[in-house]
Amino acid sequence: MVNPVQCGPSAPRAIFIAELRRVLDAAVCGTADDARLPDLTAKLAEIAAALEAGPACEPRYSTADWARFAPVAPALNLRIEDGAVRAAVRLGTAQGGPSTVAHGGTVAAILDHVMAAQMATAGQPGVTTDLQVTYRRPTPLHTDLTVCAGHRLIDDRKVRVWAELEADGELTAEATATFVTALRHD
Repeated sequence: MVNPVQCGPSAPRAIFIAELRRVLDAAVCGTADDARLPDLTAKLAEIAAALEAGPACEPRYSTADWARFAPVAPALNLRIEDGAVRAAVRLGTAQGGPSTVAHGGTVAAILDHVMAAQMATAGQPGVTTDLQVTYRRPTPLHTDLTVCAGHRLIDDRKVRVWAELEADGELTAEATATFVTALRHD
C-alpha cells in the first residue's frame, strides 16, 4: 500500500476549491440546457480522472482551514475579535433546501464549525459530543450572514460552547454544544 501524501492549504488549492463551489452552485441552478449536459459531463469526468491520477491525498487541515478547503463546506471567513470567533458567509443555491432558504443541515454544520473554531482559538481543541440547534426563522440564501461564538469551561475536559447565526441583523439560528477536549499527556 502506498502511503498517501499530505495535502494542505495552499493558494492554488483555495482557488481550485472556489471554482468547484461555483460548479456545484451552477449545477443546481445553471441555465445550461439538457443538450449541453453530455458534453459538460464528459469535461467533468476528464477533470475527475486527472485529479484521481495523482497520488492519494491525506488532507491535513486545521479547523479554520476546513471551511476554505472542503468543496462541500460553505466558504466561511473566520476572524477572532476579543477572544471570540466571528465568521462571515454567503450561501449559494447548492446549500439550499427544497425551497429558497438554506438547508437546516448546512446551518447546523456552520454553527458546529464556528464553535469548533472557538474551541481551537481558546487553546482547547476537542470534539462535539452534543449539539442542539434552534432554528428561529429561515436562513436566506444569497445574503451576507454573520456568526459569532463563545464558550465557558464546565470542567477540566468539557466545555460548553454557543453560536448565533444572523441575516441582516436578525437571528436565524442558534446552537449550544458540549465539546470534550483531548486528553493531555504532560
